[in-house]
Amino acid sequence: MKTPQQDHTTPPQKPLQQVQHQHHTARNRMITGNARRHSLQPSSREPYKAHSPASRILTKFSRQRLKSSLSTAEIATIAILSIYAVLGVWYSVEVPNGAILAAVDIGLMWVMCILAISDTQSDVNVPRLLAPARRLLLFPTLLLVYVQAPLYVPLINPNGYDSILATWDKTLFGVNPTEWMYQFSHPILTELLQTCYILFFLIPLCLGIEFHRTKSDAVFRKYAAFLMIALYGSYLLYVWMPAIGPCFTLHDFSRLSAELPGVFLTETFRTIVNNGSGAGSATPALTAHRNCMPSGHTIATLVNIICAFRWHSRFRWLVASIGAGIIVSTVYLRYHYAVDILAGCAFALVFMSLAHILQRMLRSRGFSAA
Repeated sequence: MKTPQQDHTTPPQKPLQQVQHQHHTARNRMITGNARRHSLQPSSREPYKAHSPASRILTKFSRQRLKSSLSTAEIATIAILSIYAVLGVWYSVEVPNGAILAAVDIGLMWVMCILAISDTQSDVNVPRLLAPARRLLLFPTLLLVYVQAPLYVPLINPNGYDSILATWDKTLFGVNPTEWMYQFSHPILTELLQTCYILFFLIPLCLGIEFHRTKSDAVFRKYAAFLMIALYGSYLLYVWMPAIGPCFTLHDFSRLSAELPGVFLTETFRTIVNNGSGAGSATPALTAHRNCMPSGHTIATLVNIICAFRWHSRFRWLVASIGAGIIVSTVYLRYHYAVDILAGCAFALVFMSLAHILQRMLRSRGFSAA
């Protein structure tokens, strides 16, 4: 007779702990398998990271990358390009090539963002010329904005304010300043002031190169922010009081060369200025840019002088001397009314204060490169 311990037909009973261990092991395997399957599926909370070029571009242009890459000057430039891109599309019928200019503006914004992000990436080796190219791009972009600004002024505000500005001059000074300064005219003085006027376009470039090479990144970013915001602000203010200048309203523009002759380079420089300001046509009074009020030459010149002394430029006294000639030349050469100069002095300080406030605000919002 077999005992129950010797009955091999009955399977042996496993301990309770072993049964529980197998149960939990199977359960854990099921949970692990579900988690693995879920990990292979794209999550709705996390962005889908593909390896396609489009995905890499979208990843590069994330908000966080832009906030940590763009400077204040670049943000201001993108803002003004956006404004003129909208105006180019809106007035594409009235403005020749308005849509093309809008497309160029949008393309420049993309290029500016690409250069900024590529220059600040810490995980890749960037070319040595990338940072200088990024900064130098601001200056041709500034010229593009300057070219576009007068196109939309007569469409937005078709009124002319030359008579009002001339009246303000007469009221403040008792005379028309351009007529009063004519008594001091001399070919050598005209040559000197016309040269100073044309050097206005080179001073910001020279100062920018010096600050890029000899000063810290913070100094260059602050200088670029001051200059760009001041000039962009002056371009937008042309809509406020459009005017073509006393050389057309108080004087005979066709006799300008006879009344204010130079020595060697005056006529060449004058032709460059006339062509750049729209006055190089057969009907200069009709095509001239309405960009007198406020004086952009005065605004940018004061910004350059202040920045040159603030950061101890090696050429600060030369910048101040040429800058003084630029401000005097705007009235002597009959390009501006005297009240344009006064307004330019005031707005230069206003725009520099606004640039400082904007830079602090951007940094407080996470724009670390501002």
